Amino acid sequence: MFALDFKGQFERMKTRLDLMKAFLSDIEDLKHKNEVAKAVLTKLREIIYETDNVLTDCILRDEYKKHCVAFGLIPS
Repeated sequence: MFALDFKGQFERMKTRLDLMKAFLSDIEDLKHKNEVAKAVLTKLREIIYETDNVLTDCILRDEYKKHCVAFGLIPS
């Protein structure tokens, strides 16, 4: 009788262990995805700031050129 009860307990423990392994695997995958997402967001943020700086620089240069032409400082 003890051996039969042990087999049932063993199967329940094995099922629980398999579930925990699957959960751990999913968490590890999610962790890596989050790390990738963090890296991508960081890089994307840098690209957005750089692009904003370039656009601002272009606007300032255009305004500078317009004012210089308006005041006759450079030929049009």
